Amino acid sequence: MLSIVKSNNRITRKEMAEKLSISLRSFQRIINEMDELHYVGSGNRGHWEIKNDQY
Repeated sequence: MLSIVKSNNRITRKEMAEKLSISLRSFQRIINEMDELHYVGSGNRGHWEIKNDQY
C-alpha cells in the first residue's frame, strides 16, 4: 500500500483495493490498523500521507 501511495498520493480507497485485489471493506480494515498511513483532507480534495517515510 505504501508503494502505491508513493506513486500516487491522490489515489482513492476503491482504486487501491482494486490494485491489491481485495474488497473495499478488507482494505478499510487494514488501513484502520496502520499507523503510518493516513488521509488528509476530505473527499476528492484530500491526499494520502505517510507519517514515517522510511519505506
